[in-house]
Amino acid sequence: MQEHHDTRERHDDKPHDEGHAGRLISTDSLKSLYLAERSRRSNVQSLLSVPVSIISFSIFGFVSFAQYLDVSRWREPVTMAMIILCLASLTSMFMAMARLVKLDRRLVLDDFDRIEAVREAQSEIDYFHRAYDEALASNVDAERDRSRAFVLLIVALVLFLLAVFLMPVHLIGTGVNGR
Repeated sequence: MQEHHDTRERHDDKPHDEGHAGRLISTDSLKSLYLAERSRRSNVQSLLSVPVSIISFSIFGFVSFAQYLDVSRWREPVTMAMIILCLASLTSMFMAMARLVKLDRRLVLDDFDRIEAVREAQSEIDYFHRAYDEALASNVDAERDRSRAFVLLIVALVLFLLAVFLMPVHLIGTGVNGR
């Protein structure tokens, strides 16, 4: 029992070697992990086209919707509800756009952070360890922001659809579309 205790003391007396964990994982393994994160990042970037497409089609929808909305009837409950729904939809859409711009900037600027990690790295394994950690953290944040932007766009679309569903009631008595 005493012998085990002595061995433990000898381990505690040694200064902590940060590279010890790196020696347990090969440079090739870290490089593979880093390249997998780079691939994941490219996937996040390519998935940005979906929210951008949603925004593009929504703009067309808002323009079409605005042609039939008679704002001068804003005191009527249906018209007021449509205006509120559209404003809430636009707010949600702008919040999503702000998230997407933030995400795009982060994806561009993260490359520069990794270049800085190369300069600070003391060895190849140290570089890949730092680059992998940074890429992993960046990807987690990027996927979170992309998901939040997507949820905001879904909310915007639902609010807009509710406003569109009220359009037939709004058009009653206006003579538009034969009513």
